[in-house]
Amino acid sequence: MSSSISKYFPPAFKLIFFVELWERFGFYGIQAIFVLFMIQDLRMSDATAENLFSAFIGLAYTFMFIGGWIGDKIIGTQRTLLAGAITLLCGYLILFIGTNGTITMALSIIIAGNTLFKANPSTLIAKIFPYEHPKAESAFTLYYMSINLGSFISMLIVPYLYTAFGFHMAFGSSVIGLTLAILAFIIKRKWLVGLDSPPGFEPLSLGDIVVLLSIVIGISGISMVLLSHLYIAYTMLYCAAIIVLLMIFREIKLSNSQERKKLIVCLFLIVEAVGFYILYQQMPTSLNLFVIRCTDHMILDFPIEPAAFQSLNPVWIIAASPIMAYIFSHSAKYVSLPSKFAAGMFCCALAFLSLGVAASYTQSCEGIISGNWVVITYFFLSIGELLISGLGLAMIAKLAPQRSTGFMMGAWFISQALATIFGGFIAAQVGIHPEMNIPTSQLTNNYAALFLALGSASLFGTLCMAAIAPTLTKKLSLKK
Repeated sequence: MSSSISKYFPPAFKLIFFVELWERFGFYGIQAIFVLFMIQDLRMSDATAENLFSAFIGLAYTFMFIGGWIGDKIIGTQRTLLAGAITLLCGYLILFIGTNGTITMALSIIIAGNTLFKANPSTLIAKIFPYEHPKAESAFTLYYMSINLGSFISMLIVPYLYTAFGFHMAFGSSVIGLTLAILAFIIKRKWLVGLDSPPGFEPLSLGDIVVLLSIVIGISGISMVLLSHLYIAYTMLYCAAIIVLLMIFREIKLSNSQERKKLIVCLFLIVEAVGFYILYQQMPTSLNLFVIRCTDHMILDFPIEPAAFQSLNPVWIIAASPIMAYIFSHSAKYVSLPSKFAAGMFCCALAFLSLGVAASYTQSCEGIISGNWVVITYFFLSIGELLISGLGLAMIAKLAPQRSTGFMMGAWFISQALATIFGGFIAAQVGIHPEMNIPTSQLTNNYAALFLALGSASLFGTLCMAAIAPTLTKKLSLKK
């Protein structure tokens, strides 16, 4: 893969690929063990850990649009990316120190860093390969692969470091990964000459620095308050979702007939995506804890660190992406976007129903099931991700009127934030406290009930989505 990148893509793309890979290594390394760290090292209950983690991820999505605005309008794309990476590094270093009193501060700074960083690598790739460029789709496919490659490496390695050496070494690996990304960006930044938003070509003024620092401090401060008072965070997200929904209705009302039909489809698919992201949030929460507590930690008779099972998601994504891309390109005339969303939800239903049935009927007398069932679950969830999340932003770009594309992208991320909160709340329903001594068989049955409920709800959602898919397709005139 690296030789293909070197041969067919310019140095600027190789740099962004490398930076994104190691930045995601750091972020997903923390995600892989963070809930476990809060439960085992900080002695939090499952519910507290899962709700805090979900609020953290939700806020990271909520503020994401600000980073794109800063890059476009204030200091330039490259500077915003670098500022975000440095801010993330500060948050990772505080996690590396790791005391109970600094956790909220670390998460808040990471949220601010993610806000600045996340939107800007893809913006730079869009400048390297404009939409009409023949290699644009290939470039974005490889960029998405860099994200999954970074997450795979970290989710495979970091849990082993955590088990063998403790959280200092585990979080320290995230610090090392992000440091590599920052050094590469600084040393090879000359490869990005001419690739920036207009403010990036202007000298950096004292006023720009003040604005940037104010935004970082402001987002960090707001996040600290919200993470310390989760009910305020939930209220804010609910209000934001209601406001966004009202603004979408207003946009629909002001649009012409053709635009109105497409926006209605957008709205329905965003609502459907909320259901998917609720399920997706189970991977680092309830599904992760289930694997740790209720499986044999084996895949095909090979021992696997339980938290490393999360690496199955990027493995399946990387393996299935070329196949799904081929299917998408050859089925566009026959299978509409709403139908693909319904198929994605059906895959999620299969994922949780199969695991729920396995947990109910194949457990040993000690309440343990085979880890191979988890491999199957991650396969179906990953295919569902490609069908829903993988197509979601492309759907927004295709259907939303040009004047409101940015707003609809923001609505998509707000829906993810809201779903993340709901997902954490659902996962917490089967949570326990570290001091509780519950038989493994009872835990397995509790998780089985949760997974069967999620699978049944997903199946019902699939039927609803399949029922309205022809109507939505007709509005789009996607099917001739």
